[in-house]
Amino acid sequence: MPSKQVQQSEEYSKLMEYSLKLLSKRRLTIHEMDLRLRKRNVGEEEDIVRVLERLQELDYLDDALYATDFIKDRMKFRPRGILLLKHDMYKKGLLKDVIEDAILSSDIDEEKIARVVAETRAGRLRSLPLFKRKQKLVFFLRSRGFAANTIYKVVDGIKE
Repeated sequence: MPSKQVQQSEEYSKLMEYSLKLLSKRRLTIHEMDLRLRKRNVGEEEDIVRVLERLQELDYLDDALYATDFIKDRMKFRPRGILLLKHDMYKKGLLKDVIEDAILSSDIDEEKIARVVAETRAGRLRSLPLFKRKQKLVFFLRSRGFAANTIYKVVDGIKE
């Protein structure tokens, strides 16, 4: 019968192998990795903690880097307002201070992004009267997480 130490190291190895497999597919936050390792039902709490610590030592899990990359990718491929960005990152298990630091360091010009998103959307709404077009743009920009003052600045700038 194998000793408890040998069994724990086998479980640790299985968890480490599984986590590296996950990370080879896409980057994860510490919280996401923790949830996936717990779902696996392999090893004990101590093994999961050791795996997470080791992955952080190797810089495979870095929430601050994840947050800055997340913002860059989101702004490039699916532009959103700061409110929705914060919400999305919070859902991924990032800490509030990590989110705030990433947003401050990214220098997001929310008004410029909102203007580009609104102009793209306004093209589809050209056949509507000006009032209705502005109303739909307000709802659309709000659903994309832009702040109210930014939305009204952008929408008020729309001409016939």
